[in-house]
Amino acid sequence: MGVIISSAVIPTTLTLMWKRQNAIAAASTPILGLICSLTAWLVTAKREGGAITVETTGGNNPMLAGNVVALLSPVIFVPILTYAFGADNYDYKSMMSIRRVDDTDMVAADNMDLELVPVVYHITAAQEEEAQAKLLKASRIAKRATVFMTLTLLILWPMSMYGTGYIFSKKFFTGWVAIGITWLIFSLFCVGLFPLWEGRYSMATTFKAIYLDIMGKKRPKSMREVPLVLEGIELSRVGQMWLLMRAARSRRFRRACMR
Repeated sequence: MGVIISSAVIPTTLTLMWKRQNAIAAASTPILGLICSLTAWLVTAKREGGAITVETTGGNNPMLAGNVVALLSPVIFVPILTYAFGADNYDYKSMMSIRRVDDTDMVAADNMDLELVPVVYHITAAQEEEAQAKLLKASRIAKRATVFMTLTLLILWPMSMYGTGYIFSKKFFTGWVAIGITWLIFSLFCVGLFPLWEGRYSMATTFKAIYLDIMGKKRPKSMREVPLVLEGIELSRVGQMWLLMRAARSRRFRRACMR
């Protein structure tokens, strides 16, 4: 799997972290990296095993060669493609693009009376600034944690053991495996289970709407149908997301969506 997907790690990261990377570099680098990683993997298997078979391609050295080339080849391709086709200068302001919400048109399209809409939320400029401050703080924490974990798990820990030629004892290997399994379980909870729990109300509303639509019945109210009333300000997409996340936690909002 690493041979196939690792070439997208660096371009994806730089899409968020480096404003100079252009679209050509972001789109082409994973493909070029995949070609290089497959070549390194199969050539190493051929040279060491004499033939390309399931056994030779599953060897440690061929797999290592393919994974390393997949992960590090974008370090070469990204700057070359970026500056060969013109570096971008993205300022991330489009992610803060402003879109006004017209409650009248939305309600009229659904043949509803604006006075009868049960849930109306207001957001102020102060709340928008608060949301931006929280996002900035979360961004800093994520960046620092990423750098720390990358240096620790990919460089300091494995390289120090490899450089000293340490041979695992039974107890050390047991601890190593236990830590790895614990890490996988924790990752499964954070990435796989917690998002399902956090989005349980939205999923319930979606599945209910699909069922009613298939059965030809009236669709339920959704988050899209709950108007966002702004107090004379333009709300960015980030602000809209923050508002809806806060609204989804209220019992009144959930009851309105589940009716």
